[in-house]
Amino acid sequence: MFGWLFTSKEKSLTKKRNLIMTQAVEAQRNGNLELYANLTHEANQVQKQIDELKEKEK
Repeated sequence: MFGWLFTSKEKSLTKKRNLIMTQAVEAQRNGNLELYANLTHEANQVQKQIDELKEKEK
């Protein structure tokens, strides 16, 4: 009934991952490859959390 008030954990993690990847692309465009690598790694860690949540739901 109140599902629209609360976002799912998976949805919030996906939003976080997308934001991090956007920042990573901007870092790459600006030539900051070290920051790009760090942000990409962080986004991959968030993706692993999303995958784990999906496995639990099955």
